[in-house]
Amino acid sequence: MSLDGIIRVIEIFIGIGLLITVHELGHFLAAKWAGVRVDKFAIGWGPRLLFWRRGETEYSLRVIPFGGFCAMAGEAPGVPATDEPEREFRNQPPGKKAVILFAGGLMNFILGVVLFSIALGVGVNFTRPLIGLVHPQSPAETAGLLAGDEIIAVNGKENVDWEDVLMTIAMGGLEDNVSLRVLREGKELTFAMRPRKSKVRELPELGIEPASGRTITEIDEKGPAADAGFKQGDVIDTIDGVAYLRWEDALYHMASCMGKPVSIELVREGKRVPASPVPRPAKKGSVGIVPKDFPRVAGVMKGSPAEGAGMKTDDEILKVDGKETPFVADIIACTAPNAGKEVVYTVRRGGAEVTVKATPVVREGQQTGSVGIHITGGDQFIVGTVQKGSAAETAGIRPGDTLTTVGGYDLKEKQLTWDSVRLLLDEAAKGDGKLTLGWKHADGGFEKKTLAVRSVEDPLRADIGLTLNPALQWERKYAPWRAPVVGVKKSWLWVQRVYLFLRGMLTRRISPKHAAGPVGIIKMSYRIASQGIPKLIYWLAILGVNLAVVNLLPMVPLDGGLLVLTLIEKLRGKAMSEKWLIRLQLAGWCVVLVLVTLITINDIRR
Repeated sequence: MSLDGIIRVIEIFIGIGLLITVHELGHFLAAKWAGVRVDKFAIGWGPRLLFWRRGETEYSLRVIPFGGFCAMAGEAPGVPATDEPEREFRNQPPGKKAVILFAGGLMNFILGVVLFSIALGVGVNFTRPLIGLVHPQSPAETAGLLAGDEIIAVNGKENVDWEDVLMTIAMGGLEDNVSLRVLREGKELTFAMRPRKSKVRELPELGIEPASGRTITEIDEKGPAADAGFKQGDVIDTIDGVAYLRWEDALYHMASCMGKPVSIELVREGKRVPASPVPRPAKKGSVGIVPKDFPRVAGVMKGSPAEGAGMKTDDEILKVDGKETPFVADIIACTAPNAGKEVVYTVRRGGAEVTVKATPVVREGQQTGSVGIHITGGDQFIVGTVQKGSAAETAGIRPGDTLTTVGGYDLKEKQLTWDSVRLLLDEAAKGDGKLTLGWKHADGGFEKKTLAVRSVEDPLRADIGLTLNPALQWERKYAPWRAPVVGVKKSWLWVQRVYLFLRGMLTRRISPKHAAGPVGIIKMSYRIASQGIPKLIYWLAILGVNLAVVNLLPMVPLDGGLLVLTLIEKLRGKAMSEKWLIRLQLAGWCVVLVLVTLITINDIRR
């Protein structure tokens, strides 16, 4: 691990430790107020590094800077009585017990407000809510949203970023209408639509993606961009005079210019800098298998070039301009850069090959050519051909075999397509060059092996040797007197989101697989820490509010469960017996342990 990585890990442990310590500080302060004896208050866990005693309480700093604890007299059921029974937690009236139990979650909420205020006062980057892509046959397309629309309000809430939009949609129901107010060419328009369920995330979605980022984060020293004088931090403004909303569309254009220079205008330190890189073929991953079933036409738009050319639903697209197209991405790559030019499609229809000629046009809200068809990728995963000498042939994969798993993903369970397999191959080629495949032979036998993935040139896609930030960013920064107000609103918003998420899991509308445990939280924290300290502080604020809500859930041994027992004590007029308290806490800890184990296993699988 690099030095930067080690520093990030330290920042994460200190940050999460702060959340737990502040939680325990809430219990500590409330206990002192109530007159309950606090024997120990520690920051961290493990052996003591430093300790001192003040009054009746021992304070200490410990080896592991991750959390802390507040040990009150008579807190745990079954422990022997002390010489001051009137100062034991278990002997306090229900009202004081409730204050002590509630104080931990309250302090986490207050800390969330403080951290949100600090982050938003310094300034935090968020994904700009500019639509870069509207998926075909999606609720967004049906409602009339277009690429280039900027979302300015969702369900009446203004000043939103892309995260706000996605969270509002995901936390709602499939039966709930979503209202988006957008800015299009200087005019405000409002659209109402009902979301659909995402096949991958299994959450409500509208079928929109944000505009691509334009800031260069990495440059291949041996690539065309480096040769043309690009620098890290440059912002790509236009490519051959067009400001593309999606980098993928820009690459489609550059693929049509392969081997020829393209004119790119950069913005560097506020100045415009021209550059002319020569696109090269991109790399793709391959193990030497070609699908049996190619992409099919799922629908033809009325009045489209495809309809005029005679293309029909269920046509299987085999080639475009003579180039084999086993993946949906191949068909788009051959069509997108050819607006205004006749394109020849070879399709299989009723067992016979038919030639269809259509001229792509640039539709409203798009920046590349389209003939007006909806395409679906093959999802049967039957192998059509296996290249000689390939990794697939060496592993024993034969034509007619059916892929069942790729990279640990069950293809049927995840409802993936051949294009998903292609993306996994591409990722493997960029990584360690290995990918585990499982398949069923035509004769019924199963095999599973790890194959070597070759990196080969892809003549349909271009590359100029650079990496951009994932999406367009904008900074949210508030004046010192305004940031705390926004911090309170943000904290309360996240209380609502956590509640909606938990309610969604209880009603089985949201899959438990979306819950994150310690492993998932640390992984997400590490990724967010790479975006800078303000973003990490903002993330810790979210975690703090999450901790406040989850800890107050009515389940023993959480504070919320103990609050319920305190309420029962108030109603009964007497405390529950120590024997039953021990049983309840033991059962509760068993449930918590099982849940944490299951969530951790899910985190590791992800």
